[in-house]
Amino acid sequence: MGTEDSRALIRPIQIVTAEFAKQLSEETLQKRFRLPKTDQSLMEKTDDVFWQKVYDNPDQTWERLGKSMESIRQDWESAKMAAHQAVREWRALEARMEEYDDNPIEPRDRADGMAKRVARQKNVIAGCAARFMRVCCTYKERTRSSRQDMRLDDYAKEIIYGSRAERVRLEMVLKDIDGAIDRAKNKQNKLMSKVLNKKKELRALLEDQKACC
Repeated sequence: MGTEDSRALIRPIQIVTAEFAKQLSEETLQKRFRLPKTDQSLMEKTDDVFWQKVYDNPDQTWERLGKSMESIRQDWESAKMAAHQAVREWRALEARMEEYDDNPIEPRDRADGMAKRVARQKNVIAGCAARFMRVCCTYKERTRSSRQDMRLDDYAKEIIYGSRAERVRLEMVLKDIDGAIDRAKNKQNKLMSKVLNKKKELRALLEDQKACC
């Protein structure tokens, strides 16, 4: 049997063995540390799991490091898109607020739900930025020799400035929503007061009629 034939036979065995070792390693980690599935986004991992991954890979290649950072960046972009969608829905509701003057409960509840969505995405954006910056700081010195630290600097600036702009924007939106919720509550209280006053007037009228009879 020639060398090429031997390699052709050995290669599938190597692939199967490597795949089995990978699965065994992942299954062992899953059972021992209860780690989440590997296809989860990094932001879905708890802080301890995320930093265990960083700690266990101190000598990551730039390729692997770049994939990790790109995953965080994708989560960051997704959070921004979700926040922008919630803001658009809020602006559409805000433009129709006068239509709900007789029923302020509905827009109040919808605005409250939007505020929670915006606040959640604001926190996710901040969390992504924090993890991204920590990873940059962790690996900056190790990538300096290959000049990849300059790319880290560019990524870091984009995340820092972008997160700051999003935070300011979303805080202004949350302030607008909170104001609208307060106004809706005031309208609801006024309507309730009118209803109670009407009931009192009717009750007094009925009592007067009974007294006359």
